[in-house]
This record gives sequence, structure tokens and C-alpha cells, in this order.
Amino acid sequence: MTATLLLAGLLLFAPGLAHAQVTVEQIVGTWTGTIEYASTRTGPGGTTTGILTIKPDGTWTGQSAVAGAPPAHGTYELKGNVARAVILSPVPSGWGNTATWTFAEKGGVWTMVSERDDKNTKGTYVKK
Repeated sequence: MTATLLLAGLLLFAPGLAHAQVTVEQIVGTWTGTIEYASTRTGPGGTTTGILTIKPDGTWTGQSAVAGAPPAHGTYELKGNVARAVILSPVPSGWGNTATWTFAEKGGVWTMVSERDDKNTKGTYVKK
């Protein structure tokens, strides 16, 4: 039993396995990145660039470079290094309106991976 507890303790505190608490102040700002998106009934899938602005009041706005794509907006809630985002603007038929944002900082550079729950888009962003 002692060996099991020791192993569990080592895994819990091993570098790179635990994620530090991220604060809203650290993620607020403008993020730029690449978005991979699935096809819709009106167009093919592909890759494009995007800009996401995270605000301190729990809201966000975003814009992709897809021709004709309207700006997006919504809310988020941060817990640990992960935020749950809700898209309040219209989404393509059959697509969901929730996403998970996972934040990390390495060498002073903040990154975020955004993935919609329905897997229709995945974005990789860097904070400006």
C-alpha cells in the first residue's frame, strides 16, 4: 500500500502532468491562430485564420477569415487551465454551440487549443 501511495503521489506532482491554475487576467486579450473546420451543406471544409478576443467580463468575440462568415460571440467560464465556451451567435445547421478552450504557457508564450464539442472546428491560437 505504501508503494501505491508513493506512486500516486509521484504521478500527482510530476512535472508536466499537473496543470497550473490559469487566471482570467492571464487569458484576457487578443489571440490569433489557425482554425480547421468541417464541411457544411453550403461549403467545403478547410483551414483558415482567426482572431479571438477574450474579455474580462466572461464574454468573447471572434472572426474567421472564411468568406462570408459573420463575427461570432459568446460567453466563457474558466476553471483551472480550461474554459468552457458557449457560442451565442448563429451556427451552421447541425453544429453545436459549445467548445472547450485549453490554455498553456511555455517560455512566456501563451497558447490555446479550442475544440467544439461536436468536433466541427479545432483552433490553435497564440496570445498577442
